[in-house]
Amino acid sequence: MKLIFRILHFTSLLVVLAACAPAPVPMPTATPATVATGTAVPGSTAAAVLPIAAAVLSPTPLPPTVIAGPESAPMPTPVATPATPTPVPVTCQPSLVPTIAQTEGPMYLANPPQRANFREDARNAGGEPVTLAGRVMGTDCRPIANARVDVWHTDARGAYDMTPTYTSRGYVLTDSEGRYQFETIVPGIYTGRTAHIHVKVTPPGGRTLTTQLYFPNEATNAGDAIFDHRLLVKLEETPQGKRATFDFVVAP
Repeated sequence: MKLIFRILHFTSLLVVLAACAPAPVPMPTATPATVATGTAVPGSTAAAVLPIAAAVLSPTPLPPTVIAGPESAPMPTPVATPATPTPVPVTCQPSLVPTIAQTEGPMYLANPPQRANFREDARNAGGEPVTLAGRVMGTDCRPIANARVDVWHTDARGAYDMTPTYTSRGYVLTDSEGRYQFETIVPGIYTGRTAHIHVKVTPPGGRTLTTQLYFPNEATNAGDAIFDHRLLVKLEETPQGKRATFDFVVAP
């Protein structure tokens, strides 16, 4: 009986000791490290299956993508955007010299009509047609709009019309660019003078310039007492006939 009791006592002691013993801590399974060839590190339990897994999981390298196109096609050359052209300003002398004045003479008639065509006047029949045109400007080269250009000269026979019919007399107003124009004839010559045109130029609110214009290559210019080459018109032959141009510069 004592032997049986001792055996039972020893067996119980073993059971108690087993229950009180700490549970074994499970060792972490090492993750198989791979190298460039896809094999596992030696000693790993997964060493046998890693080559197969590496073969399955590792993607097969794809060839580089090639864009279809002409063989050895050159890259397009960038085209430079042209710069916006800078507007070129109208050139002019730094300070224009005012047109010189000359005498009015005794043949001016006040209050002439606003008209620009003298060719239709009966007393100008048979005269040589000419267009008188140009601009009115300030000394700063700026055009003067609405300037009054008053013109009078002899008729085709070389005489002044002093009657209210106002043959070869009239005025116009310059446009926004300072331009004026008359359709008339080359003035007839009378004794003691060369061919000339009388002009009065009056800017809005400004002083009146009174002067005369002359024609180049006139034989009688040399014998005219007040002829001045600075007042010569520029004479051109055009399909429409002779054209005489002169720009008036008025002082402020």
